[in-house]
Amino acid sequence: MLKRLLQILCIFVGPLQAATVSGIVTDSVSGAKLNEVTVQLRSGTQVVASDTTGADGTYSFAGVDTGRYSVRASHTGYTTKSVTA
Repeated sequence: MLKRLLQILCIFVGPLQAATVSGIVTDSVSGAKLNEVTVQLRSGTQVVASDTTGADGTYSFAGVDTGRYSVRASHTGYTTKSVTA
């Protein structure tokens, strides 16, 4: 019985699937999609990945391990915004 229990636990402890974190950055007043915004994916205070939005305001981080992250967006002339996902 103990050996079977360990095999079941190993299935749950094994590698986790990677995910994609993506979104669109917009102006909070006009709703316009913002270009050239620096977007960081963070785990605590550590920057895990960084991207810059395109003309359509989108960003994407592929191959992210499952877990709890915050996304931080900053752009000249705007207040830096963080959202926990």
